[in-house]
Amino acid sequence: MATDFAVCLRHFLTTHLAGLRGCSPSTVGSYRDTFKLLIAYFRDERSIPPGKLTLDCIDAAAITGFLEWLEASRHNSASTRNQRLAAISSFCTWMQTCDLQTVGQGTFGLVAVVRRIPLRRRVCRVRILLGWDTWA
Repeated sequence: MATDFAVCLRHFLTTHLAGLRGCSPSTVGSYRDTFKLLIAYFRDERSIPPGKLTLDCIDAAAITGFLEWLEASRHNSASTRNQRLAAISSFCTWMQTCDLQTVGQGTFGLVAVVRRIPLRRRVCRVRILLGWDTWA
């Protein structure tokens, strides 16, 4: 039998993102990949198998641990980390609109852990994208 997390996640990806919001297949795929990584994190780092992963397991401490794991173990950049956080935050926001009793208290403050990308690196990326290879 599917857990409450699995049921909600499937509904979020298929009905909400792909159906109601009309997100592209690439966007849905990116969100799906975030949750595949989150499930792998719970399985490998917290010893919670996917069949036992419930909404109660997902709190701010778990998400913070997941984001740190992305950077340390998978060597993700701050922008990739923040994209993963945005997908999880979107899921949590959607959960709050659906059924407030199933959302853990820890999910309300997730946007506070966004890590800033240093300004110089952002400017460098923009300059490279525009084909400007000098600072003059």
